Amino acid sequence: MRWKLFFGLLFVGALAAGGAVGWYHIQTARRLRDIEQKLEIAKRQIESGNHPRAQANLQLLLDENPNLQGADAILSTLARSYETTNDADKALASWRTIVEKYPDSQYVDNGLAALGEKQYSDGQFKKAAEYWNLILTRYKDSDSIPDAELGRARLAYHTESLRDAQVALLDWLERHPDSERRDVAERSLGKINLEGLYSAEMGEGDQLYNVRRGDTLETIGRQFRVSPDLIRRANRIRDTHTLSVGKRLKIPKTDFSIEVDKTENTLLLLNDGRFFKRYRVRTGKDDWRTPVGEYRVLRKVKNPTWNNPEDGKTYPPGDPENQLGTRWLAFEGSLGIHGTIDPSTIGQYASNGCVGMLKEDVEELYDLVPVGTPVKITGKMVTRGQKNPL
Repeated sequence: MRWKLFFGLLFVGALAAGGAVGWYHIQTARRLRDIEQKLEIAKRQIESGNHPRAQANLQLLLDENPNLQGADAILSTLARSYETTNDADKALASWRTIVEKYPDSQYVDNGLAALGEKQYSDGQFKKAAEYWNLILTRYKDSDSIPDAELGRARLAYHTESLRDAQVALLDWLERHPDSERRDVAERSLGKINLEGLYSAEMGEGDQLYNVRRGDTLETIGRQFRVSPDLIRRANRIRDTHTLSVGKRLKIPKTDFSIEVDKTENTLLLLNDGRFFKRYRVRTGKDDWRTPVGEYRVLRKVKNPTWNNPEDGKTYPPGDPENQLGTRWLAFEGSLGIHGTIDPSTIGQYASNGCVGMLKEDVEELYDLVPVGTPVKITGKMVTRGQKNPL
């Protein structure tokens, strides 16, 4: 009897244990299905643009499952979603968690790139270099390599020289023409190019000129095919009417050309055929209004008068209704490059055919380019229903 009782109890215990194991597996399977469903919902929310709801759901999922397998992938998704909604601090916190908690994650290189960018923006250049160098040395097949290279190129401005930064950024742009970070590189290079041009230091190809009796900035500019305003700014000349005989002037070496792309509504300024700076512009409200072709800057006018072609009314300089703004660079008949009194139209098809720019941008361009500068217009208007790149 005792043996029968013993085996009976053993049998019951085995059944109970098996039941417990089975129950555990069932519960685990249910929990995994629940997690998969929540992840799928968050994915659809991100695809539909509902980032706040997706972010809340993903964060709750991580909080409820601290040891969740694949948490690094969820954190990566969260970080990119936060970047989309410009929640920089939350995005950075997600990247930092990946780097510190999941050192073997496939997303560590992306985290290092983000952390490097943060250190750079905070002026911590040595620390930024450490993050970017880790990517370049440890993750040679990483898709963050271009980001790290761009970071190092921008660092050259702070740790090496302006010229080194120019060379590095130009090289990066030529090697990564389709990068999503191209706008960052172009903004950095444009700023550096201007600084070098306006600097009192002599650049490669710049000349020194001794002012002679009867010289004006206009005559010197024509002699060297350089904008008089550029000579003025490069030499910090305040009184443009009087030049001291014998004064030594820096004459920057420039060979500017302008390319307007109607498809993207941008104006690209080239110097000696290479990138100098890019500006956002507006072009004609109908495709034919801003005609493609090759032109030249025919004349330049500060504070121009505007004659409205629709009603013939004349608006003097400074009039709030003067559509030309403060600068006019004519390139074909009644067409030209000018400012705009409505900045919200920049990047759109909104003009009667001219190329419109922000006030500060057109004043900058005006000072840079001389009369005779080539102007090339390409591309076509993006019609309704198509996606405008801007």
